[in-house]
Amino acid sequence: MDPFIALKNKNTRTLHINPFVKESTKAISNLGQMMSYVTLHLSSQFWTHMFFILIVHDYTRIIQWDCGSAVITVPIPFNEEHYLFDFFIHYNYTKSDMQGSDSSVQAPETEELNTATHLINEFCNSSSDREEANNFLVISILSSGEHVNDNYVIEAPFATISLPTGHVTRTFITYNIHRDKCIFLKDSWRIDISGMPKKGETYIKLQDKDIPYIAHCLNLGDIGDNTYYRT
Repeated sequence: MDPFIALKNKNTRTLHINPFVKESTKAISNLGQMMSYVTLHLSSQFWTHMFFILIVHDYTRIIQWDCGSAVITVPIPFNEEHYLFDFFIHYNYTKSDMQGSDSSVQAPETEELNTATHLINEFCNSSSDREEANNFLVISILSSGEHVNDNYVIEAPFATISLPTGHVTRTFITYNIHRDKCIFLKDSWRIDISGMPKKGETYIKLQDKDIPYIAHCLNLGDIGDNTYYRT
């Protein structure tokens, strides 16, 4: 998903002043509409962050969204200043992880896909077009203490509305390539700040105390190095 653009009519003056959102019903409605766009894309694809271009009359704002917050520029009169044009030029030539692409997700190899669709009942029972490779993905998670990636074949997610924006917890029935077995995977987007616990570590603590009815945690890990995002 590359940057997407939302146009508002010339009677909408939200952009012409700071702060970003006025205390009016129309302004709040516009904000909710933008959040729904972002949420749909972040929930249906694997992106660490994304860019949104909001244009109102002859002004624009560039917004970077991730799971923790939105970074918003001041109003840019794009017919007078070059910043919007510069943004598109730099975005076109920058690395995919800086654009927001999740480097831990890739397309499966043919052999991986064939094994997964024959072994996992939920994959076998999918409709025939689901067996096409573009409907499946491989997620790589760094194995705890082993410094190697553990790979999981999953069905591609579908769009859902989940607020607050970006705070999506998704679960998958997966084929774990290393263990050659069906594994339940929980994908949780955590804000990376001091004191924010990791869910996997919480599961391990509960297991160590023999708390009943807790799923056994085989592995946990974060993606990337947080150079371009905070979640």
